[in-house]
Amino acid sequence: MPDVGLYLLERTLTIHVGMLVSLLFSLTFLVAPTASLSGISERVAIICMLTLALRLWDDLADVEYDRETHPDRVLCRSKNQLAFVWTLFAILCAAGIFLLLVRSPWYAAVLICTLALLCLIYLSNLPRLLSSGLVLCKYPMIIAFAVPTSGIARTPGRLILAMTAGWLCVAAYDMMEHHFCADKHREPKS
Repeated sequence: MPDVGLYLLERTLTIHVGMLVSLLFSLTFLVAPTASLSGISERVAIICMLTLALRLWDDLADVEYDRETHPDRVLCRSKNQLAFVWTLFAILCAAGIFLLLVRSPWYAAVLICTLALLCLIYLSNLPRLLSSGLVLCKYPMIIAFAVPTSGIARTPGRLILAMTAGWLCVAAYDMMEHHFCADKHREPKS
């Protein structure tokens, strides 16, 4: 199996990613409940595409760090990093086109702005904790992308609440995950 396929199995088809997608999907209902199959399908597609793309981007940005802390990961061992970059590009293009088709040009424009900000954060020399906190803002943005304009316009306060709840959940998880990884890779005391 090609490295990209192995990566998908290792880093995206996991319980943690399933819980993240479920959390983001659930929070969209706080903003704008829907019972329509097309509305639910659109939300799931947007959340899955963006979660996959942004998770891959984060792993690409952290590959040097992960080579030290998680050398067994597919992305760390792969000789063909360019395949992952092209996969990321393809998923982001598909997500942008999908948003353009099922939402509005504004959603695609906001996606481009969000990605530009993420790029600046990844390229910055901010302290790791601050950078991580800012990068985690991508997940609440997925909630905003998944909800139709009409839902956002009717309940902007609920959108802010859902985005805040989403950020707090992923930040708490991220802190626990990094604390656990730091303990796991810490040298034993002599």
